[in-house]
Amino acid sequence: MNNVPLLEVKDLWKSFQTKKERIDVLRGINLRIYPGDSIAIIGASGMGKSTFLHILGTLERPTRGQVLYKGKDVSQLLPDALARFRNQKIGFIFQFHYLLPEFNALENVMLPALIAGWTYEKARTKAMTLLEKVDLGNRFNHRVGELSGGEQQRVAIARALILEPEVVLADEPTGNLDETTAQNVQQLLFSLQKKTGITMLVATHNLKLASSFPICYELSAGQLKRVMGNA
Repeated sequence: MNNVPLLEVKDLWKSFQTKKERIDVLRGINLRIYPGDSIAIIGASGMGKSTFLHILGTLERPTRGQVLYKGKDVSQLLPDALARFRNQKIGFIFQFHYLLPEFNALENVMLPALIAGWTYEKARTKAMTLLEKVDLGNRFNHRVGELSGGEQQRVAIARALILEPEVVLADEPTGNLDETTAQNVQQLLFSLQKKTGITMLVATHNLKLASSFPICYELSAGQLKRVMGNA
């Protein structure tokens, strides 16, 4: 194993202030994530799993603490630099896929690459290759409304991978799928991770999915506790 963490959080806190009290969702979390790690994070709804992933992916800033990427505190980057980092280094897969309904599957996958400045042809070629890898080679021109839930999630996975990010953060990626489709998406994620060596963190309440990961943490009372996986 590489001894240098790809991602590291130090004394990570996230608090929200209501009219009556301060709610500490994350309480001094410390975690090192190494290249190629596959990590599941489980926990009850409302325990902060999504918040934690959003902070790791720089979609939210911590109340205090550090998020280090290869030793650099990315939580302190200015907005433009932060947007470039997020676009180029992090791939996101959400429970609600957030595909754009006015575009077809191919165009949805191409979008991050076009935003990053790729030529249309380069983005199109890479998007086609990825859609073929997720068994959607015959669905390039189908709009979102013409795809099943499982197909939409596979498009979202392809979109997350088009810029070859070093980290994929998946928030309940099988949460809205039936059991069979969820298993297919799960197998796809593991297959892609094995082939590419990408670092992957998945937040889920699905214990069956979590048990398939070599490393698993439970998020409870603002703290991470390792509950499954190899030492």
